[in-house]
Order: sequence, then structure tokens, then C-alpha cells
Amino acid sequence: MSMLAVFIGRLFIAVIFVVSGVNKLIHVTDTGAMISAAGLPAGLAIPTGLFELIAGICLALGIATRLWSILLAGFVLATILFFHREVTDSVQAMAAMKNLAIAGGLLCLFGY
Repeated sequence: MSMLAVFIGRLFIAVIFVVSGVNKLIHVTDTGAMISAAGLPAGLAIPTGLFELIAGICLALGIATRLWSILLAGFVLATILFFHREVTDSVQAMAAMKNLAIAGGLLCLFGY
């Protein structure tokens, strides 16, 4: 039963990254603008979208789960620093908390 729970949990987390990666790749210009607004190079839009998409697919399929989960945990925590650092803004604070929860789930996958 616990293996089924791990599988379903892994799929749920993977969906977040697959959908996010596809959206970033479909809306590359918007993604580039958002990345630029955070002070990072707009050229990171496609690599970021590809990273999220590939990592999400690998998590869903159980390919190198520990590697992808730790990389994604670091990625999600970095997004807090670059995109959700205005913790006095309730929307940004909620996004940061959501990312902390996702990172926690990813670290559980890594540890499992």
C-alpha cells in the first residue's frame, strides 16, 4: 500500500512540473519577460521549460527519481529567492509557502 501511495504522490508532484514546463515552452516570450523582470537572462525561458518538462516526465516514470527530486527541490527553493521574495505581499507569501511545500514533498521523494 505504501508503494502505491508513493507512486501516486510522485505522479501528483510530476504533473506540476510537466504542466509548468509545457506552459513555459508554449509562452516563451511571456516566460522570458517574467525571468527578465527578476533580473535573470530571458534566454533561460526555454532551458527552464525543458528542465521542468523532462524532470516531471522522469519523476512520473520513476527514472532517476532521487536525482530529479533533489534538482527540482533546489530549483523550487531558488524560485522563492528570485520570484517570491516579497513576503509582505500576501500573494507572494502564499506562493513561497506553496513552493516550500513542494520542496518538502520532493525532499521526501529524495529520502524515500
